Amino acid sequence: MNHLFLSAFLVGATWPISFPVALLFSLF
Repeated sequence: MNHLFLSAFLVGATWPISFPVALLFSLF
């Protein structure tokens, strides 16, 4: 259960950060 929570937290933490970064790279 701890591993599942940790992986879900990592996905939730990295998705909002990686999305604008991908948008910036697509613009430049």
